[in-house]
Amino acid sequence: MPEPSAKLWLIQVDSDLLAAQRVWDPADHRTYCQTLAKFQQAVEKSIKAVVSILKEVGVSLPPIGYQHQLSKHLEALAKLPRIHRGLQEKVDGLLTHYHRAEINAISALAPRKPDAASGELHRLNTEYPFETAAGIWAAPAQAGSFSESQVARFKNLSNYLFAGAGKLVSAL
Repeated sequence: MPEPSAKLWLIQVDSDLLAAQRVWDPADHRTYCQTLAKFQQAVEKSIKAVVSILKEVGVSLPPIGYQHQLSKHLEALAKLPRIHRGLQEKVDGLLTHYHRAEINAISALAPRKPDAASGELHRLNTEYPFETAAGIWAAPAQAGSFSESQVARFKNLSNYLFAGAGKLVSAL
């Protein structure tokens, strides 16, 4: 079954960034989690746009799917087949070690069901109540759950990836 084109992913990234801009109010801590959720989505969809354009030009990569975790995509993008050396250089230029770490950091804020068998706590995320310690709950919209500097950090990342993915899509 065909997957969405890279250009469609970028349309959604643009929409997510616009929504983040509209919801963000630095004077209201309740907007931090909502803004970060949109930045997380923008980062995720930017990576999916990169995967999509590479698939469109014939690179064999895993299906895009609906998962929030990008680890399999980042791993595949780091190890393109040797015949795609020029593409690898472009991808490596966009997804530096620093940017991969930042992508993993914001991806960790996507909601995920904890592993009950291991006793894992409900971890910090942008949408659902989480545990700060066993049985001690907080909401993402509470003061102190997220900071203005986190919003700025991930705004920079999402804008960088949107621009870079857009350039890669245009170039190919």
